[in-house]
Amino acid sequence: MKNRWKAAAAAAAIAMMFGGAAHADGSYGYDTTGAGAVSATASVKVTVTTPKLVVLRVGAAATQTSVDFTLAPSIPATPTLPTTTGNSQAVTWNGAAPTFSQNAVGAVAAYLWHNNSGNAQLTCAVTTAFTTGLADTDVLVASGATANTLTHPGTDTACGSTTGALARNTVYTGSWTYSLKASVLTSATPGSDSEVVTYTATTL
Repeated sequence: MKNRWKAAAAAAAIAMMFGGAAHADGSYGYDTTGAGAVSATASVKVTVTTPKLVVLRVGAAATQTSVDFTLAPSIPATPTLPTTTGNSQAVTWNGAAPTFSQNAVGAVAAYLWHNNSGNAQLTCAVTTAFTTGLADTDVLVASGATANTLTHPGTDTACGSTTGALARNTVYTGSWTYSLKASVLTSATPGSDSEVVTYTATTL
């Protein structure tokens, strides 16, 4: 009985070593003469899982940046620049059409980074359009040169091109200056009108 119990225990130990959840990667070397060199090998698999990440910022952090244009009229010939709201204010007008000028707005900073194994690209689209006759092509965008320049996707907010071939693990920086096309200064409808341009960074 005692020998039978020992045999059962040995069988259980072997099963734990080489079968089921307790199985480990192992081997052995053996030489019956005890003279030669023997070896044994075992391996461990190391797996690193890294999430894919793309980060984009246009303008101020954590809030939507607003690019605001205010057109200022000038009545020739003096010229007279209306500044006060009111009626029947004196003016010396020579009969030529008034002109309008736009205020200068500061450049909008943009940043992009990703860790994709391939490249990434930047696109944009108008998600809320003007409603009073202005067009997305009326708002021009110039891209200033910076280190690892992030070029605006197109020369206006119609977003007619794609900024691509953006390499991984590189911070790209854009400096975008918005302005109005000259024709807008003489054709815009009075009142306030807005559009929303949404920028999208995509890994390829």
